[in-house]
Amino acid sequence: MIHEVFGLGIVATIPIVAFAKEIKERIRQEQNGRCDLCNIETNLEIHHKIPESRGGSSRRENGVGLCTRDHEQWDAISLTSNLAYPGVEYRPIKRRKKRRRR
Repeated sequence: MIHEVFGLGIVATIPIVAFAKEIKERIRQEQNGRCDLCNIETNLEIHHKIPESRGGSSRRENGVGLCTRDHEQWDAISLTSNLAYPGVEYRPIKRRKKRRRR
């Protein structure tokens, strides 16, 4: 699936596994429909705290409800930097070194 990060012109091919409908509803209820970052009341989008590309799952503990603006910003950040979602730690992406042929 193609995942586009709006505003930055970044397009990346990332397999996206959505949260189950029950998990999405549970997160929305737990947060009372308010964005975890800016606290506005809105129709929440469910964001992976640890991106799937870094080994994150689609389980409840890895999900958080965000407004559209904050969700787009964190998607851009997670694709372009090693900055983690607040309160979450993960290891930086390690780039593989090319092996020299002998």
